[in-house]
Amino acid sequence: MSREQQMTSVAESFSVPSELLPEDVELVRYVTPEEQFDLMTDCLEQEGFPPIREGGEISYIPGEDQMMAFAVATYVCVGRYPIDFAYTQPLTDDQWARVYEHQVEVTVPCIRELGYEVSDPPTLQTYLDTGPESRWNPVREVEQQVTEDALSTGRWGSFEEFLDACPPSPPADELRSGR
Repeated sequence: MSREQQMTSVAESFSVPSELLPEDVELVRYVTPEEQFDLMTDCLEQEGFPPIREGGEISYIPGEDQMMAFAVATYVCVGRYPIDFAYTQPLTDDQWARVYEHQVEVTVPCIRELGYEVSDPPTLQTYLDTGPESRWNPVREVEQQVTEDALSTGRWGSFEEFLDACPPSPPADELRSGR
């Protein structure tokens, strides 16, 4: 997805009239998906929308009278820090094989070490033959367990904290570069 498509998607999702959108948004740089969250948080704060930080989660709750301004700020921040085109392309079979390898060698052992139950992985061929939407995903399998654990014991401040502990795939730049 191009920078313009990302910006258009934001504008459409918030139903922002085109006359409210700035014509020229300065591109600071293209970013990886991992970088975008922090950069967007900082950018939105600079645009006048500090995040609400609660229990390890970040959210924004602009007042009804601020919704359109928040939408425009989001549009501007996406324009400044769009995800690089290379990261918005569908993964190749070789890249999916790297995700699978990471999940088998890193994610599943991590999940099990933390005491959660997760199914054994399918074969690589079965994994690749299944569409991305319904493909085996060990993190999705334990999401409910992790959420219940977080609520009952406070073990996790957020699901993101769990994902940081047991990443579901290699870093995006590593996955896309073939390292």
